[in-house]
Amino acid sequence: MMSSFEEKPYWRPHYADDISTLLPTIKKYNKAIRKFAADPVNGEDLQAFMDYHRQEFINEYNRRPKFFAAEVEDDIAYKTRIQHRNLKDAIEYVFGDTLFSDKLRVNFDSKLPKTLHSLIGKELFPDTGIYRSSNTNPKGYKFLYLHPNEIPNWLENVFADINTPIGLGVEDWYDKATEFFDRFLYAHPFVNGNGRVARFLVSALLIHHTIVPVCLFSWKPDSNPIYLHVLQEAHEFGNNRLLKSFIIEAVHGNLEKCVQMLDVPV
Repeated sequence: MMSSFEEKPYWRPHYADDISTLLPTIKKYNKAIRKFAADPVNGEDLQAFMDYHRQEFINEYNRRPKFFAAEVEDDIAYKTRIQHRNLKDAIEYVFGDTLFSDKLRVNFDSKLPKTLHSLIGKELFPDTGIYRSSNTNPKGYKFLYLHPNEIPNWLENVFADINTPIGLGVEDWYDKATEFFDRFLYAHPFVNGNGRVARFLVSALLIHHTIVPVCLFSWKPDSNPIYLHVLQEAHEFGNNRLLKSFIIEAVHGNLEKCVQMLDVPV
């Protein structure tokens, strides 16, 4: 049962549906898209959408690399191409070529973050796939992330919890995914790239509900500040309820865009 705080988060207009009412709509969209995709007649349209969605997914992750002022335009273009290539490789590694699936190509275990970090940061990050060895905190905040000595055991426990076989309802699974996201970001296991790895992992966790990897904030204009605020709420005040609402809304938005662009009967 959601509280009014979660049902009507501050960023949604007063006339918008409650967050919990999006869950049955997500299920309806999911079923309709699967039926649409199963018809060979729709193959070309589906492929066109997947190509579009893959680029949208990459754009969300494809933050501008940090360049030195002395670098020339060719170097900047080269690093941008490397970043784009890395993200494509990471997507294919986790979700496959088609980008349309409810089954991952990889085991969802504590080894996956290191592999993803190595793929995303190849030729861009120092020490790819290696946990940080010093304390760190969000820029401008006194809040400290997990002590580096605790990272390995912490992540083992986080993945063990998410992989524990229990019968979860739909809303319970969003609770679980939100908790996982929050705990992983608190661990902040790498020097950089933690947000990108965390979003990849949550997209993987939710793939059965979303069919395609979910774009958490690029699906709707001006969502990035909200995303940052709900993360701050979770980290500083221990309240991840708004983060859960944000994730549910993003899943709904991604599927609704798919339905609208493909003109899927629902």
